Amino acid sequence: MLVMWIILIAFVFAMVLTMVLMLPAKIKITTNAIRIGIGLTVEIPLRNIEAVSINDQYPKTIRRVHGFDSGNVKKGIFETPDGRKIRLYLFQQYPPYVEVILRDGLLVFNTRDLEKTEQLYQELKARV
Repeated sequence: MLVMWIILIAFVFAMVLTMVLMLPAKIKITTNAIRIGIGLTVEIPLRNIEAVSINDQYPKTIRRVHGFDSGNVKKGIFETPDGRKIRLYLFQQYPPYVEVILRDGLLVFNTRDLEKTEQLYQELKARV
């Protein structure tokens, strides 16, 4: 009976964790940084940005290094076929994707809402 409770609790924990990871990452552009995440927030200083573009395709990845990948939702650090590590926060089925070239890498993000993604792109482009 105890084993069954432990399995049930572990299953519920795994389901709740998966649901939380499927939530959209909160993306906020401040006067000096991009903040991405819920809870554990990644902050990227605007001074580290070299270029910003918006594309209908995101870079091909071969594996998840650190983060979450449910097939349609990718959050975290991923590796490209040429061995580069890139940071993705995106919903694959909702293009376009904002591509931010950083001094030390690449960040690609979007939201489920086309207008919100384009608004974030315009706001970021105006600040860089």
